[in-house]
Amino acid sequence: MMPKVNLVKTLVLSASFLTWTHSAFSQTLEEVASKPNGNYTTKNIWIGMAPDATATEQALNIGGRIKLLGTANAYTPGIDGTQPTIYRSGTSAGTYPFNTYDNLVLQAGIVNKDIVMVTGNTPAPRMVIKNDGFIGVGTTSPTTKLDVRDGSININPGANNVFRIGYANMGNTTYGNSPYIGFNAFLYSSNGSNVFTPLNNSGAGLVIKGDDAGSGLHFYQRTFNNPSPYYDLNTFTEVMTLTPNGALGIGTNSTGVHKLAVEGSIGARKVKVNVSGWADFVFDPSYDLPKLADVERYVKEHRKLEGIPSAEEVNNEGIELGDMNKRLLQKVEELTLYLIEMKKENEELKAQNQQILDRVTVLEKKQK
Repeated sequence: MMPKVNLVKTLVLSASFLTWTHSAFSQTLEEVASKPNGNYTTKNIWIGMAPDATATEQALNIGGRIKLLGTANAYTPGIDGTQPTIYRSGTSAGTYPFNTYDNLVLQAGIVNKDIVMVTGNTPAPRMVIKNDGFIGVGTTSPTTKLDVRDGSININPGANNVFRIGYANMGNTTYGNSPYIGFNAFLYSSNGSNVFTPLNNSGAGLVIKGDDAGSGLHFYQRTFNNPSPYYDLNTFTEVMTLTPNGALGIGTNSTGVHKLAVEGSIGARKVKVNVSGWADFVFDPSYDLPKLADVERYVKEHRKLEGIPSAEEVNNEGIELGDMNKRLLQKVEELTLYLIEMKKENEELKAQNQQILDRVTVLEKKQK
Protein backbone atom coordinates (compact mmCIF):
# COMPACT_ATOMS: atom_id res chain seq x y z
CA MET A 1 0.00 0.00 0.00
CA MET A 2 1.32 3.42 -1.06
CA PRO A 3 2.08 5.75 1.83
CA LYS A 4 -0.35 8.64 2.32
CA VAL A 5 2.28 11.29 1.66
CA ASN A 6 3.28 9.72 -1.65
CA LEU A 7 -0.38 9.50 -2.71
CA VAL A 8 -0.88 13.24 -2.13
CA LYS A 9 2.25 14.05 -4.11
CA THR A 10 1.06 11.88 -6.97
CA LEU A 11 -2.33 13.63 -7.09
CA VAL A 12 -0.71 17.07 -7.04
CA LEU A 13 1.65 16.12 -9.85
CA SER A 14 -1.24 14.69 -11.92
CA ALA A 15 -3.29 17.87 -11.53
CA SER A 16 -0.33 19.99 -12.52
CA PHE A 17 0.22 17.86 -15.62
CA LEU A 18 -3.43 18.19 -16.67
CA THR A 19 -3.30 21.94 -16.20
CA TRP A 20 -0.13 22.12 -18.28
CA THR A 21 -1.46 19.93 -21.06
CA HIS A 22 -4.69 21.99 -21.28
CA SER A 23 -2.66 25.19 -21.49
CA ALA A 24 -0.32 23.71 -24.06
CA PHE A 25 -2.92 22.25 -26.38
CA SER A 26 -5.72 24.91 -26.10
CA GLN A 27 -5.43 27.78 -28.56
CA THR A 28 -7.58 30.73 -29.51
CA LEU A 29 -8.58 31.37 -33.14
CA GLU A 30 -6.22 34.33 -33.13
CA GLU A 31 -3.38 32.06 -31.97
CA VAL A 32 -4.20 29.52 -34.66
CA ALA A 33 -4.12 32.20 -37.37
CA SER A 34 -1.14 34.10 -35.93
CA LYS A 35 1.36 32.74 -38.42
CA PRO A 36 2.72 35.40 -40.80
CA ASN A 37 0.65 34.13 -43.72
CA GLY A 38 -2.28 32.92 -41.66
CA ASN A 39 -3.10 29.27 -41.17
CA TYR A 40 -4.95 26.61 -43.13
CA THR A 41 -6.19 23.07 -43.13
CA THR A 42 -7.05 20.57 -45.85
CA LYS A 43 -9.60 18.94 -43.57
CA ASN A 44 -13.20 19.69 -42.70
CA ILE A 45 -13.84 22.43 -40.18
CA TRP A 46 -16.90 22.09 -37.96
CA ILE A 47 -18.43 25.08 -36.14
CA GLY A 48 -21.48 24.80 -33.93
CA MET A 49 -21.95 21.08 -34.63
CA ALA A 50 -20.29 17.70 -34.10
CA PRO A 51 -18.22 16.26 -36.96
CA ASP A 52 -20.11 14.08 -39.43
CA ALA A 53 -18.09 11.02 -40.44
CA THR A 54 -20.06 10.69 -43.71
CA ALA A 55 -18.78 14.03 -45.05
CA THR A 56 -16.55 13.41 -48.07
CA GLU A 57 -15.79 16.99 -49.15
CA GLN A 58 -13.45 19.36 -47.33
CA ALA A 59 -15.59 22.31 -46.32
CA LEU A 60 -16.42 24.83 -43.64
CA ASN A 61 -19.44 23.24 -41.96
CA ILE A 62 -21.50 25.60 -39.83
CA GLY A 63 -24.37 24.45 -37.64
CA GLY A 64 -25.91 27.87 -37.29
CA ARG A 65 -25.61 31.30 -38.86
CA ILE A 66 -22.82 33.44 -40.24
CA LYS A 67 -23.16 36.83 -38.60
CA LEU A 68 -21.96 39.75 -40.71
CA LEU A 69 -21.14 42.76 -38.56
CA GLY A 70 -21.59 46.05 -40.34
CA THR A 71 -18.93 48.68 -40.75
CA ALA A 72 -18.86 52.20 -42.10
CA ASN A 73 -16.98 51.14 -45.20
CA ALA A 74 -18.42 51.47 -48.69
CA TYR A 75 -17.83 48.92 -51.42
CA THR A 76 -14.48 47.19 -51.18
CA PRO A 77 -12.05 49.23 -53.30
CA GLY A 78 -8.64 48.55 -54.71
CA ILE A 79 -7.25 45.03 -54.98
CA ASP A 80 -9.90 43.60 -52.64
CA GLY A 81 -12.60 45.16 -54.83
CA THR A 82 -11.92 42.55 -57.48
CA GLN A 83 -13.17 39.80 -55.15
CA PRO A 84 -16.85 38.85 -54.64
CA THR A 85 -17.87 40.24 -51.25
CA ILE A 86 -20.87 40.13 -48.91
CA TYR A 87 -21.63 43.08 -46.65
CA ARG A 88 -24.07 44.02 -43.97
CA SER A 89 -24.46 47.75 -43.55
CA GLY A 90 -24.02 48.67 -39.90
CA THR A 91 -23.83 52.45 -39.62
CA SER A 92 -25.57 55.46 -41.08
CA ALA A 93 -22.35 56.75 -42.63
CA GLY A 94 -21.50 56.93 -46.31
CA THR A 95 -23.89 56.63 -49.22
CA TYR A 96 -26.60 54.11 -50.15
CA PRO A 97 -26.73 51.23 -49.31
CA PHE A 98 -24.36 51.90 -46.42
CA ASN A 99 -26.21 54.94 -45.05
CA THR A 100 -28.80 52.76 -43.32
CA TYR A 101 -28.56 49.75 -41.04
CA ASP A 102 -28.85 46.07 -41.97
CA ASN A 103 -28.85 46.14 -45.77
CA LEU A 104 -27.40 42.95 -47.26
CA VAL A 105 -25.05 43.85 -50.09
CA LEU A 106 -23.66 41.41 -52.64
CA GLN A 107 -20.67 42.70 -54.57
CA ALA A 108 -19.77 40.66 -57.66
CA GLY A 109 -16.24 42.01 -57.66
CA ILE A 110 -14.27 41.56 -60.85
CA VAL A 111 -15.19 43.88 -63.72
CA ASN A 112 -17.74 42.44 -66.17
CA LYS A 113 -18.59 39.56 -63.82
CA ASP A 114 -22.09 38.71 -62.63
CA ILE A 115 -24.07 37.48 -59.64
CA VAL A 116 -25.43 34.05 -60.60
CA MET A 117 -28.06 31.96 -58.74
CA VAL A 118 -27.65 28.23 -59.34
CA THR A 119 -30.07 25.44 -58.30
CA GLY A 120 -30.97 21.86 -59.14
CA ASN A 121 -29.64 18.35 -58.57
CA THR A 122 -27.71 18.96 -61.76
CA PRO A 123 -26.68 22.51 -60.93
CA ALA A 124 -27.54 25.05 -63.58
CA PRO A 125 -27.88 28.86 -63.63
CA ARG A 126 -31.47 29.94 -62.91
CA MET A 127 -31.09 33.68 -62.45
CA VAL A 128 -28.37 36.20 -63.14
CA ILE A 129 -27.73 39.85 -62.33
CA LYS A 130 -25.37 41.12 -65.02
CA ASN A 131 -22.65 43.66 -64.35
CA ASP A 132 -24.73 46.28 -66.26
CA GLY A 133 -27.75 45.72 -63.96
CA PHE A 134 -29.78 43.60 -66.39
CA ILE A 135 -31.60 40.70 -64.71
CA GLY A 136 -32.16 37.40 -66.47
CA VAL A 137 -34.53 34.66 -65.30
CA GLY A 138 -34.18 31.49 -67.32
CA THR A 139 -31.40 33.10 -69.32
CA THR A 140 -27.82 34.17 -68.64
CA SER A 141 -27.89 36.73 -71.45
CA PRO A 142 -30.70 39.22 -70.67
CA THR A 143 -31.26 41.86 -73.32
CA THR A 144 -33.51 44.12 -71.20
CA LYS A 145 -33.62 45.29 -67.59
CA LEU A 146 -35.78 42.22 -66.82
CA ASP A 147 -35.66 39.31 -69.26
CA VAL A 148 -37.77 36.20 -68.48
CA ARG A 149 -37.34 33.20 -70.78
CA ASP A 150 -39.14 29.84 -71.04
CA GLY A 151 -41.67 30.65 -68.32
CA SER A 152 -44.37 33.02 -67.14
CA ILE A 153 -44.76 35.77 -64.56
CA ASN A 154 -47.56 35.24 -62.05
CA ILE A 155 -49.25 38.24 -60.42
CA ASN A 156 -51.72 37.49 -57.63
CA PRO A 157 -55.26 38.92 -57.94
CA GLY A 158 -56.09 42.08 -56.06
CA ALA A 159 -55.53 45.81 -55.87
CA ASN A 160 -52.00 47.12 -56.45
CA ASN A 161 -50.86 43.73 -57.81
CA VAL A 162 -50.17 44.76 -61.38
CA PHE A 163 -47.71 44.69 -64.23
CA ARG A 164 -47.25 48.32 -65.18
CA ILE A 165 -45.76 50.01 -68.25
CA GLY A 166 -46.08 53.79 -68.08
CA TYR A 167 -49.80 54.67 -67.94
CA ALA A 168 -50.80 51.11 -68.86
CA ASN A 169 -51.15 48.30 -66.33
CA MET A 170 -52.62 44.82 -66.19
CA GLY A 171 -53.68 42.50 -63.41
CA ASN A 172 -56.59 40.51 -62.00
CA THR A 173 -59.37 41.79 -59.75
CA THR A 174 -60.25 40.05 -56.49
CA TYR A 175 -63.89 41.09 -56.76
CA GLY A 176 -65.26 39.19 -59.76
CA ASN A 177 -61.91 37.45 -60.39
CA SER A 178 -61.56 39.22 -63.72
CA PRO A 179 -58.40 39.93 -65.72
CA TYR A 180 -58.10 43.53 -66.88
CA ILE A 181 -55.92 46.02 -68.69
CA GLY A 182 -56.09 49.62 -67.55
CA PHE A 183 -55.04 52.72 -69.46
CA ASN A 184 -54.67 55.68 -67.09
CA ALA A 185 -56.78 53.64 -64.64
CA PHE A 186 -55.04 51.87 -61.73
CA LEU A 187 -56.90 49.32 -59.58
CA TYR A 188 -57.01 50.93 -56.12
CA SER A 189 -59.42 48.59 -54.33
CA SER A 190 -61.14 45.30 -55.16
CA ASN A 191 -63.21 44.48 -52.06
CA GLY A 192 -66.94 44.40 -52.82
CA SER A 193 -66.39 46.52 -55.93
CA ASN A 194 -63.58 47.46 -58.28
CA VAL A 195 -62.36 50.99 -57.67
CA PHE A 196 -59.85 52.61 -60.02
CA THR A 197 -57.76 55.72 -59.62
CA PRO A 198 -56.28 57.69 -62.54
CA LEU A 199 -52.53 57.82 -62.97
CA ASN A 200 -53.13 61.24 -64.50
CA ASN A 201 -56.26 63.00 -63.19
CA SER A 202 -56.77 64.84 -66.48
CA GLY A 203 -58.20 63.24 -69.58
CA ALA A 204 -59.94 59.88 -69.66
CA GLY A 205 -59.38 56.33 -68.52
CA LEU A 206 -60.10 53.02 -70.24
CA VAL A 207 -60.47 49.58 -68.63
CA ILE A 208 -60.65 46.40 -70.73
CA LYS A 209 -62.06 43.68 -68.49
CA GLY A 210 -62.53 39.98 -69.07
CA ASP A 211 -64.53 37.53 -66.99
CA ASP A 212 -63.62 34.14 -65.60
CA ALA A 213 -67.04 32.92 -66.74
CA GLY A 214 -65.99 33.50 -70.34
CA SER A 215 -68.42 36.30 -71.16
CA GLY A 216 -65.96 38.02 -73.46
CA LEU A 217 -64.21 41.38 -73.19
CA HIS A 218 -65.83 44.56 -71.91
CA PHE A 219 -64.45 48.04 -72.66
CA TYR A 220 -65.22 50.70 -70.01
CA GLN A 221 -64.43 54.38 -70.38
CA ARG A 222 -64.91 57.54 -68.37
CA THR A 223 -63.58 61.09 -68.18
CA PHE A 224 -61.84 62.07 -64.94
CA ASN A 225 -63.39 65.42 -64.11
CA ASN A 226 -64.32 64.74 -60.48
CA PRO A 227 -62.03 66.07 -57.73
CA SER A 228 -62.26 62.62 -56.09
CA PRO A 229 -59.33 60.41 -57.12
CA TYR A 230 -61.34 57.18 -56.79
CA TYR A 231 -63.86 55.92 -59.34
CA ASP A 232 -65.98 52.78 -59.04
CA LEU A 233 -66.02 50.77 -62.27
CA ASN A 234 -69.84 50.99 -62.15
CA THR A 235 -69.50 54.72 -62.90
CA PHE A 236 -67.67 53.95 -66.16
CA THR A 237 -69.59 53.61 -69.45
CA GLU A 238 -69.36 50.29 -71.25
CA VAL A 239 -68.56 51.55 -74.74
CA MET A 240 -67.82 48.26 -76.45
CA THR A 241 -68.28 44.51 -75.92
CA LEU A 242 -66.63 41.55 -77.62
CA THR A 243 -68.64 38.38 -76.99
CA PRO A 244 -67.14 34.88 -76.70
CA ASN A 245 -68.51 33.96 -80.14
CA GLY A 246 -66.74 36.90 -81.77
CA ALA A 247 -69.68 39.33 -82.01
CA LEU A 248 -68.87 43.00 -81.43
CA GLY A 249 -71.23 45.45 -79.77
CA ILE A 250 -70.51 49.19 -79.96
CA GLY A 251 -72.61 51.26 -77.60
CA THR A 252 -74.48 48.09 -76.61
CA ASN A 253 -73.66 44.78 -74.96
CA SER A 254 -76.60 43.03 -76.65
CA THR A 255 -75.58 41.83 -80.10
CA GLY A 256 -78.44 39.37 -80.68
CA VAL A 257 -77.75 37.22 -83.74
CA HIS A 258 -75.52 39.86 -85.32
CA LYS A 259 -71.73 39.85 -85.60
CA LEU A 260 -71.71 43.66 -85.32
CA ALA A 261 -74.30 45.62 -83.34
CA VAL A 262 -74.08 49.42 -83.13
CA GLU A 263 -76.23 51.63 -80.93
CA GLY A 264 -75.89 54.87 -82.88
CA SER A 265 -74.90 55.98 -86.34
CA ILE A 266 -72.10 54.69 -88.56
CA GLY A 267 -70.07 57.03 -90.74
CA ALA A 268 -68.18 55.49 -93.66
CA ARG A 269 -66.86 56.46 -97.08
CA LYS A 270 -67.80 53.11 -98.53
CA VAL A 271 -69.91 50.14 -97.43
CA LYS A 272 -69.78 46.88 -99.34
CA VAL A 273 -72.45 44.22 -98.81
CA ASN A 274 -72.03 40.78 -100.34
CA VAL A 275 -75.35 39.23 -101.42
CA SER A 276 -76.33 36.10 -103.29
CA GLY A 277 -78.48 36.69 -106.39
CA TRP A 278 -79.67 39.97 -107.87
CA ALA A 279 -82.85 41.34 -109.45
CA ASP A 280 -81.82 41.04 -113.12
CA PHE A 281 -84.34 38.19 -113.47
CA VAL A 282 -86.97 40.90 -114.04
CA PHE A 283 -85.55 41.49 -117.51
CA ASP A 284 -85.76 37.83 -118.43
CA PRO A 285 -88.33 37.35 -121.26
CA SER A 286 -90.05 34.67 -119.18
CA TYR A 287 -90.58 37.02 -116.23
CA ASP A 288 -94.28 37.51 -115.44
CA LEU A 289 -94.58 41.25 -114.96
CA PRO A 290 -97.51 42.03 -112.63
CA LYS A 291 -100.39 43.89 -114.19
CA LEU A 292 -100.73 47.46 -113.01
CA ALA A 293 -104.32 46.76 -112.08
CA ASP A 294 -103.12 43.96 -109.78
CA VAL A 295 -100.52 46.28 -108.31
CA GLU A 296 -103.20 48.88 -107.66
CA ARG A 297 -105.44 46.37 -105.89
CA TYR A 298 -102.57 45.13 -103.69
CA VAL A 299 -101.54 48.68 -102.70
CA LYS A 300 -105.11 49.61 -101.80
CA GLU A 301 -105.46 46.49 -99.67
CA HIS A 302 -102.06 46.39 -97.92
CA ARG A 303 -100.87 50.00 -98.11
CA LYS A 304 -97.47 48.90 -99.33
CA LEU A 305 -95.76 47.33 -102.35
CA GLU A 306 -95.78 43.58 -102.60
CA GLY A 307 -92.48 42.08 -101.40
CA ILE A 308 -91.51 45.19 -99.43
CA PRO A 309 -91.68 45.05 -95.59
CA SER A 310 -94.21 47.24 -93.83
CA ALA A 311 -93.32 50.09 -91.50
CA GLU A 312 -94.24 47.92 -88.52
CA GLU A 313 -91.94 45.13 -89.68
CA VAL A 314 -89.06 47.57 -90.16
CA ASN A 315 -89.59 49.07 -86.70
CA ASN A 316 -89.57 45.64 -85.07
CA GLU A 317 -86.96 43.79 -87.10
CA GLY A 318 -85.03 46.39 -89.09
CA ILE A 319 -83.89 45.69 -92.64
CA GLU A 320 -81.06 43.80 -94.30
CA LEU A 321 -79.24 46.18 -96.64
CA GLY A 322 -78.36 43.62 -99.28
CA ASP A 323 -81.81 42.03 -99.38
CA MET A 324 -83.60 45.39 -99.31
CA ASN A 325 -81.49 46.79 -102.14
CA LYS A 326 -82.30 43.72 -104.21
CA ARG A 327 -86.05 44.12 -103.54
CA LEU A 328 -85.96 47.83 -104.35
CA LEU A 329 -84.00 47.15 -107.54
CA GLN A 330 -86.68 44.62 -108.54
CA LYS A 331 -89.34 47.31 -108.20
CA VAL A 332 -87.19 49.79 -110.16
CA GLU A 333 -86.71 47.28 -112.96
CA GLU A 334 -90.47 46.55 -113.01
CA LEU A 335 -91.11 50.30 -113.22
CA THR A 336 -88.64 50.44 -116.11
CA LEU A 337 -90.64 47.78 -117.96
CA TYR A 338 -93.87 49.65 -117.23
CA LEU A 339 -92.32 52.85 -118.62
CA ILE A 340 -91.16 51.04 -121.75
CA GLU A 341 -94.69 49.71 -122.31
CA MET A 342 -96.17 53.14 -121.66
CA LYS A 343 -93.68 54.65 -124.10
CA LYS A 344 -94.77 52.21 -126.77
CA GLU A 345 -98.43 52.91 -126.08
CA ASN A 346 -97.79 56.65 -126.27
CA GLU A 347 -96.02 56.26 -129.62
CA GLU A 348 -98.97 54.27 -130.91
CA LEU A 349 -101.41 56.90 -129.65
CA LYS A 350 -99.34 59.63 -131.26
CA ALA A 351 -99.39 57.76 -134.58
CA GLN A 352 -103.12 57.27 -134.34
CA ASN A 353 -103.65 60.93 -133.47
CA GLN A 354 -101.53 61.96 -136.42
CA GLN A 355 -103.60 59.79 -138.74
CA ILE A 356 -106.77 61.40 -137.38
CA LEU A 357 -105.33 64.87 -137.84
CA ASP A 358 -104.34 64.06 -141.39
CA ARG A 359 -107.89 62.87 -142.24
CA VAL A 360 -109.42 65.95 -140.68
CA THR A 361 -107.13 68.12 -142.73
CA VAL A 362 -108.15 66.33 -145.94
CA LEU A 363 -111.84 66.70 -145.09
CA GLU A 364 -111.51 70.37 -144.43
CA LYS A 365 -109.81 70.94 -147.75
CA LYS A 366 -112.63 69.12 -149.61
CA GLN A 367 -115.24 71.26 -147.92
CA LYS A 368 -113.56 74.41 -149.20
